[in-house]
Amino acid sequence: MKYIIHGSPIPRKNPALNKRFCSLYDPQKLEKETYRYNLKFQHGNKPFIEPPISVTFNIFIKMPSSWSEKKKDSHRGKLHTSKPDYSNCLKFIEDCATGIIYKDDCQLALFREARKIWADEDKTEFTLEHVDEKTEVA
Repeated sequence: MKYIIHGSPIPRKNPALNKRFCSLYDPQKLEKETYRYNLKFQHGNKPFIEPPISVTFNIFIKMPSSWSEKKKDSHRGKLHTSKPDYSNCLKFIEDCATGIIYKDDCQLALFREARKIWADEDKTEFTLEHVDEKTEVA
């Protein structure tokens, strides 16, 4: 099933320490709630995807408005090689989808593709599918 989340990709941040109460807190709690709500809406009442699960991620990064049209045309569709790094963006989405689309992110067994691409708008697209356990990985 394909999911699309509009907006800037959000890289995962590590838990932070609250020095006053000597406890850890999640600095992305609100962002995760927003993503989870979006995923719940797109997934609906469908059951969890059964493991093993294959994943395809495409992260589209908006080109700066200060760029000329010529520069935008030359970069559109090409790979994005600066921050945010895709691994942290993927981890954020994996964590948000846990308990909504699949039971646990450890069930993600095959990453088919993960790309960051220059585009006209910020969005993240990912596809999750059940993989036949007999599938051989080359």
